[in-house]
Amino acid sequence: MFLSNSNGLGINRSEYGYGAARLLVIILLAISIIFPGGLIPVKVGVFLLILVIVVISMITGRVSLSLNLYLLSLFYALVGLAWSFYGELLGNPGAMKVMTVMVAYPILFPLFSPLYREEDNSSLYRLFLICAWIIVAIDLVYVLNYFNSIGNTLHTILTSIYGDVKTDVQFADNNVSIQLMNVNSIIFLLPFFLSYLFFSKSRGGKVYIYILVLLMITTGLLANRRAVLLTAILGPVIAFFITTNSPQDQGKLKGSRWWIVSFTIALVIWIFYSVHSSVLKYYIDLTISTFNFTDDYSNGIRVSQFHSLLDGIYDAPFWGHGAGAVAGVIRSVQTPWTYELTYVAFIFHYGIICFVIYAFGIVFLCRQLISSIKKNGRSSFEFYFLSGFISFMLANATNPYLESFDFMWVLFIPYAIVNRRLLQRKLRIDLAPAKRIP
Repeated sequence: MFLSNSNGLGINRSEYGYGAARLLVIILLAISIIFPGGLIPVKVGVFLLILVIVVISMITGRVSLSLNLYLLSLFYALVGLAWSFYGELLGNPGAMKVMTVMVAYPILFPLFSPLYREEDNSSLYRLFLICAWIIVAIDLVYVLNYFNSIGNTLHTILTSIYGDVKTDVQFADNNVSIQLMNVNSIIFLLPFFLSYLFFSKSRGGKVYIYILVLLMITTGLLANRRAVLLTAILGPVIAFFITTNSPQDQGKLKGSRWWIVSFTIALVIWIFYSVHSSVLKYYIDLTISTFNFTDDYSNGIRVSQFHSLLDGIYDAPFWGHGAGAVAGVIRSVQTPWTYELTYVAFIFHYGIICFVIYAFGIVFLCRQLISSIKKNGRSSFEFYFLSGFISFMLANATNPYLESFDFMWVLFIPYAIVNRRLLQRKLRIDLAPAKRIP
């Protein structure tokens, strides 16, 4: 058996022998972050290959998996399965189609958690860093060279990955708007590296991080992603306040860093003003329009969805209308059960009771990360990840990012961290000291 019922813990072997699987996980993560929504056959192939290796390791007993934690994920899969059957009985068109996210992922992804080791924090940091640089390089080179040979080559490559709809650069009134799916990854990466800038104890090597943050902000602006700009600030701020009681509260903001960040913001404003004053006004209006629910077209669509979903919630507040149900307003003809207002739509489908159950899972992951931060301080991978995690969950409220395979890592990396932490605490696993992020 790969799980032990006697103490709720997995059988540990000091040497995992997971070299190939760990390398494949890195490849899968990199592809998902850099090309979300694309290269799906490659991702599925790599995912299945990792799964085969993990299953073989389970059969041979070389697994470290917390049974209690895995049972929790199985419980969520069971809830998703029950509400899909409920939706199927009601004739909901998407009842069975949402089972991939709500049932299969909670069963399969946690099986990868034994591949994580504490020293992997440094490797994950470097992976995020490389992916962030690749994303801004692709997007900025693409928009700057859209009408020449370099742009044509990039367009051909990106079109083969995404298709024509998701690889576009639009010009209107001297303003540029790029449409590339990888900008969604910046929603996590930007607050992650902002937290690093403010709280890392490293005295050197931060200049390239400042440049990276500046380029990610620029990319977010060019993509007209308001969520990138707002949540990138809110995530680290919330993470800071919910970790204020840490006994290792050594990661304190330094005045010099505030000056540098202020200079960076001023530089961004100056660059956009130098290009054209209307460009600066455009992005200021874009940010302000986040709170405009009367004239803004995008917000107007969400308002109509909100009222339609709310009417449905009034009809079935506790148990919802079942998975895959459709409200009065239809967002997509192909997938009419999906809506931008993710959490409101979740209550519409699954009811208030299930919403509380799933919210408990998110709070549980955050609490476990906070416990690690109390031990390691804010100058730690866990704090940087918590900042990005909170930002991403905030952005997910108005866009269904977590309904995609490519962003499951946002949930299951902290799951793997929690799995390792529980095993360390219960079994006193003797692991090599984690490498501190530079």
